[in-house]
Amino acid sequence: MSKYHTNSTSIRKYRSEYYRLRAYEARLNEQLHHMKKRIRQIQQDEEQSLATQALLVVLLAHATQQKAKLEAQPESKERNKQLKKAEKEFKEVNAKYKRNEYHLAVVEKKKDKDNTAKYILKEAKRDDVTVRIQAAHDAWKKFEQIELQEEADFNAFKAMQLGEKEESTIAVNHVVNIVNARLNASPRIVSLTQSHRQGIQDKNSRQHAYLPVRIQTATLPGIKRLQRNLEKVKNKVLC
Repeated sequence: MSKYHTNSTSIRKYRSEYYRLRAYEARLNEQLHHMKKRIRQIQQDEEQSLATQALLVVLLAHATQQKAKLEAQPESKERNKQLKKAEKEFKEVNAKYKRNEYHLAVVEKKKDKDNTAKYILKEAKRDDVTVRIQAAHDAWKKFEQIELQEEADFNAFKAMQLGEKEESTIAVNHVVNIVNARLNASPRIVSLTQSHRQGIQDKNSRQHAYLPVRIQTATLPGIKRLQRNLEKVKNKVLC
């Protein structure tokens, strides 16, 4: 069974969703910013490491060739001295090659974590969040506008009701004043009023309540009923 939501609860719901998504969007933007920096550094590092690796391959091949050439020569004091130097150079170049090769493996591992494909996916997620933010904002403002319109309509209705009540009261007072003025202007009516006033107080009945006329409820049926009663009083007294 669906739960009923008022405008106020809907406003709170979409406003909360809006600010939650804005915070999430900010986190995604920060992640994208750092990921972009890491991807750029990885690319630069990889390019430099590959260039170094290519150079070390050439140097290693040259050192290997030089070492093999000296080893093929007959033994002599000069040959042993040069061979020892060539072996040392070979070891240094080979160590640099191994370190650079390991560094390339580390760079490759970093590329599995931060790469262009993952950056694009995260960017698409951020764009989706941006669309949801706009939708939540539009819904929030829509329900706010509905609430404001309903409040304005209710205030207008109250003002209209108050105006109609005031107009009805004025109309009743006007009719009562006219009839009372006409009835009070007749000496016969004045004498009849005085003679019947005691009967009105004892019986407490509306059928004998001729004068003075009391203001009825300020409604259109009340006004018509009052006018009919006043006409009956007038006709009965003047007959």
